[in-house]
Amino acid sequence: MKKIFSVVFLTLTVLVLTACNGGKSDSQDNSETDNAPKYSIQLELNCVRNLLFSKYDLDVFVDGNKIGKLDHGATRTFSLELVEGTHTLVAAKEGSRTIDGTIDFAVSEDSKFMYKLSCTSQQVEIEEIIEPEATTEESTVETDTDSSQTEGRDYRESLDSDGLIIIPEEGESDTPPTDSSNNHSGDNADNSQTELLDNDQSEESLYYSTNDRETAKKGNTGVFAYSSIGGTYSNYWVIDFDEEYVYRFAEGNGDGTCDRLKIDSGDLNTVLIITYHDGNNEWSYGLHFKRKNLPDALILQEESGFEYTYYPADLNSALEIRDSKTITDY
Repeated sequence: MKKIFSVVFLTLTVLVLTACNGGKSDSQDNSETDNAPKYSIQLELNCVRNLLFSKYDLDVFVDGNKIGKLDHGATRTFSLELVEGTHTLVAAKEGSRTIDGTIDFAVSEDSKFMYKLSCTSQQVEIEEIIEPEATTEESTVETDTDSSQTEGRDYRESLDSDGLIIIPEEGESDTPPTDSSNNHSGDNADNSQTELLDNDQSEESLYYSTNDRETAKKGNTGVFAYSSIGGTYSNYWVIDFDEEYVYRFAEGNGDGTCDRLKIDSGDLNTVLIITYHDGNNEWSYGLHFKRKNLPDALILQEESGFEYTYYPADLNSALEIRDSKTITDY
């Protein structure tokens, strides 16, 4: 009996000591967290605006705690106090955590973090924005532009140091850039065949449309032809408002088919919607002029939110290529 009592007493003693030590450890952990230095942090979040698809708002979380909401296409700065260490930023589709994006950031002083958020149908992409540091050498560079370097440079867009498209002010005309880095993957053609646009065509029909320029600006009648530039083959879009169909095909890669899609709604100055119907699968594209009332460049936007630029193609040649293909209706 004494042996049993001793065993029970010893067991109880061990449990009490363990509980005390555990409580002491938890207390120490909480104390360390409370005593950790805190810093003022600003999170500037820029949500890229989608024109057509995936236009949802975002719930924003830091370390699992919701700190606010970010409207689609908006920029908002969140101010908070965070302890030193690594923290996690999560941006999720409003009301759902199935579509989200995550990025970690380290806090060691008062800081401002800037992020670009892109909404797609599958996830939220988060990219840190790093501001370039100004240097003394850069600050002394003259800003005057040598006219001899810019004379004859009449294309509409160029690329900055980060590879992003620089879009000039409205009112300038679109002509194809010689750089093909902004093309859809696989949208290729021979650069040597690229021609500059004649933007003075106002009375006669444009070479890429059955319209004269003033009528083409409306973007809701006649036939238009556009293609990609750069590389070894081209992807074409023929938009036929007369028949109410859009044709999509490639030339130069051995593909002998052409997709034909009924126009669902819209025009090229707002957004023209077409939808693929492939069995039980459906997905839509949006087509529109890059600038309102300027038909010299066409934008394709996918459901994912990605955009691609196409430029005018000779209409007669495009129709001849299309007619050589096997038409597939979707």
